[in-house]
Amino acid sequence: MIKRLISYFENQSLKRKLLEFFLMVSMIPAILLGFFSYNISSNLEKERRIDETIYQLNNIKEKVTELLKEKELVAIRFYLNRNVSEVLQNFNNIDYNSHEVLVDSGNENNSEIIKKVFELKKMLFDNKFIENTHSIYIISNNGYVFTSDINPIYEPEYILDILSDDIPRDGRNYNWGNIREFGEYKVIPLIRLIKDKSNKNTIGFVLLNIEEKALYNIYSQDLKNISDSIVILNQKNNIVSCNDKRLLGKSFEEVYSLKDGFPSKSGYFTSKINKTEYIFIYSSDETNGWKYVGVMPLSKITASSNNIKKITMILIFGSIVLCILISIFVTSRVTKPIEKLSDIMDSAESGNLDVDFSPRYNDEIGRLARSYNNMVERLRISIQEIFYIQNKKREAEYRALEFQINPHFLYNTLSSIIWLTNKGEKESVINMANSLSNLFRISISKGRDMITIREELEHVRNYLEIQKIRYSNQFNYIFDIDPDILDCYTIKIILQPLVENAIYHGIREKDVDGLITITARNEDNKKIIIEVTDNGGNITWEQINNINSYLKKGDNEGNHGIGLRNVNERIKYYFGKSYGLCLDKKDNNTVARIELPILREVNKNVQHFSSRR
Repeated sequence: MIKRLISYFENQSLKRKLLEFFLMVSMIPAILLGFFSYNISSNLEKERRIDETIYQLNNIKEKVTELLKEKELVAIRFYLNRNVSEVLQNFNNIDYNSHEVLVDSGNENNSEIIKKVFELKKMLFDNKFIENTHSIYIISNNGYVFTSDINPIYEPEYILDILSDDIPRDGRNYNWGNIREFGEYKVIPLIRLIKDKSNKNTIGFVLLNIEEKALYNIYSQDLKNISDSIVILNQKNNIVSCNDKRLLGKSFEEVYSLKDGFPSKSGYFTSKINKTEYIFIYSSDETNGWKYVGVMPLSKITASSNNIKKITMILIFGSIVLCILISIFVTSRVTKPIEKLSDIMDSAESGNLDVDFSPRYNDEIGRLARSYNNMVERLRISIQEIFYIQNKKREAEYRALEFQINPHFLYNTLSSIIWLTNKGEKESVINMANSLSNLFRISISKGRDMITIREELEHVRNYLEIQKIRYSNQFNYIFDIDPDILDCYTIKIILQPLVENAIYHGIREKDVDGLITITARNEDNKKIIIEVTDNGGNITWEQINNINSYLKKGDNEGNHGIGLRNVNERIKYYFGKSYGLCLDKKDNNTVARIELPILREVNKNVQHFSSRR
């Protein structure tokens, strides 16, 4: 099957091949891009809605937590009140057969207790009108009840039984109980234990009832912007507040038929209820175990993705139509000039380089035609460059020989040796003779054109020693060399002309002591930089720019800078146009900078080298 398809494709015309190929490579990516774009966009929109809902749930959590803490502080005030503790201790020691909401003030046997009970009732009355607080109860262990509520919602004789499930246990001092409904009142009880300060035994508890509507008012205004339903759960996952009041007090798992609990502190999960997929987005409060849940159909979150889906489908369809039209146009434009270009290239293949193609197009065929024209032109230029390079090579070699054997320098050096001998300066004569010997030994270097940087530095050091003796220590020199490059290779005698230039055109004309600094370093493992710096300071920026200009152009006019030009051209000849010599000026010092490739080894043919970085 595959072979048949290949054979079918190969036997089609070029125009049909291009058309089918363009359609394939454009339509498939367009469809895949649209598919993945839709999935990514819908997922991002879903995550955005979820993150936004969690953020709003966290805001609700902070406000509810603040409200709960305010009520806990009210309970703590009763817990810390000394009168409350003393009243409960006294009533725990009295056995009554009936419970009363208020203390019988006719009991004259204990006026002190009556006084403290009065103060307790006053405290209850003072806190009666706290916002969002329905009522406050103080209850002893044996069921005596003190309350601010004129019409108590709890029957005193049954209050301990009613609240038995909500009394704090497991070492906790307070607990928020399950919501309770008393007619039109829906309250959430806070039970705070009151303990004897001396032995820490429980002597009673504070019961503070807050109205459920206080919680509902916190999130009711933003309910439409968050989800269809907001549910607040206590630590037992019972519903203590929601917009559907019929669900108050019921188990969250039972209401929504959920089997698994909440997997993490915050997040979301989905579940199907009556064939409808719902998403539950939640955030938990670790301080009291309450949870804040937003419940809505999953379709509500993904509804905005439907618009993305429609737009994506329109874009895909439009892309396919556009791809077909463009493919037809391009294939017709491509096939027409190809035959003409093919004929011209056949002519060039036969050796006729004078034929070029004049393109009328700016597409790939036009670029191909221009590339062909450029190729032919470069072939013509290459032929000319071969002759030019050969001439340059001969000239560079001649200049190299000229600097290797400088009769004037040799004459001056030998004259200096004779003069020092006559003066009896034997040590200076020996040093100068040794330096001259080493200088010529490295210059010859067994006929090699390439030497190590170590050898090149030794060569220029000998030259500097000779000149330093000749000029009676008129200057000093400093070497600052990166040891890593000492065994790298370079062409020989490239530093001596630069040092000679520094002495004759800088140091010699300076009244104070001269200094020549030679530095060499590896720059970012890309190239070697060697700098020869002198403090002569005689050259101007205009002169530097002129010299750099003719070094760059390879100008042979005139005799000025023959040594610099020789070094620059030899470097470019061996290593390419990316390397060479230039002049600079730093802090009134003249700098001659050489850039070389990093050559760790060379073969016998100097023109062919390998570099390892």
